[in-house]
This record gives sequence, C-alpha cells and structure tokens, in this order.
Amino acid sequence: SAVHHTAMAGPARLLAYVTRLAPFIDSDMISPTVAFPSIELIETRDVRVYFDARDDGVTRWSSPVQTYLELASGGPREQATAMDLRTALLRPLESSS
Repeated sequence: SAVHHTAMAGPARLLAYVTRLAPFIDSDMISPTVAFPSIELIETRDVRVYFDARDDGVTRWSSPVQTYLELASGGPREQATAMDLRTALLRPLESSS
C-alpha cells in the first residue's frame, strides 16, 4: 500500500493478502511463475493484516501503520519512505497537543 499512502512509485511486484489461495490457483486468472512475477499472493487468516484497512471505492489498501511496518523492514529506500510516512502519521498528533 506504499503507493497509496506515500509518494513512492509502484512496486514491480504487488503483494496482496488473501484469505484463500484456492480460487486463484484453480482459475485461469493468474499463472504461477518465478521469473519476473507481477503479483505475490499471501494467504492468511490473521485478521491483524486487515485491521484498519482503507477502502478508496475501488481497492482495499492496508492501513498506514501496516504500510509503515512493512516499509521499515525493507531496504534503504523503503526505510526512508517509512520515515516520511511516520512523520505524516504523527503530524496531526503534534498539532493537537
């Protein structure tokens, strides 16, 4: 969700959480590959990854905090973007005190 919550350009590979992989595997919607994948589906029933998800009417994005956590554990570019997102998330709290 970095492209939704930050100015970061889109990833070469989209990571998406799903509750069940079977509908994707059993259809012709996608085909598995290890060479230049454009999407990675992560099957989980852990409700924490869906907590505070944001819906823009078309797509459901992970929460800004989840996005920050994922970026913060990435490489130097992702970590710098995570710090920018952290600043943006905390700014409203600073002005209200």
